[in-house]
Amino acid sequence: VRPHQILAVTFSNRAAKELRERIHGMIYPNTSLGGGEDESFGLRESYLGITFHAMGLRVLRMATAVEHPMLPLRPGFTIYDSDDQLGVVRKVLKSMSLPDDAATARPYREAIGWQKGAGIPPEQSGQSSAAHQLHNFVDVYKRYNDGLRSNNAADFGDLLLLPMQILKDDAEFRSQLTYRFK
Repeated sequence: VRPHQILAVTFSNRAAKELRERIHGMIYPNTSLGGGEDESFGLRESYLGITFHAMGLRVLRMATAVEHPMLPLRPGFTIYDSDDQLGVVRKVLKSMSLPDDAATARPYREAIGWQKGAGIPPEQSGQSSAAHQLHNFVDVYKRYNDGLRSNNAADFGDLLLLPMQILKDDAEFRSQLTYRFK
């Protein structure tokens, strides 16, 4: 198997760096790694030692480049950090006449992140513990996603959830990746 046919993914940036260093040492002994993350092995081999979130981002960029019909994002989408996410949750809570202070909004933001990390979109989140513990959670989650999409934005959870949905539901798109990575 050629190096560009290998997908080596891990969870943390630290582990990804270690993975890249080890793979580089096996493929190119007696040479230094050098370069940034995308330069480590050149463009053809840039899937060696990346995080799940980085892989998800690459899948989303591939899908937006071809304007994939299942993807609610357009090319050039933004990734919201935790402060941006909290701002969206607060706007949603305010629009629903619920307390919109940061202390109230944080549990919603965290629960939405857990739901996305578990592969649960808003329409399937009604049975979750968050839905039972947080007032109007399902509606907040739906409106939060709508707020992201209206700004052509994704959050960290979307970097896992959206690629998973596309790869699960679109056999042709999935086959492109399974063909690439042996």
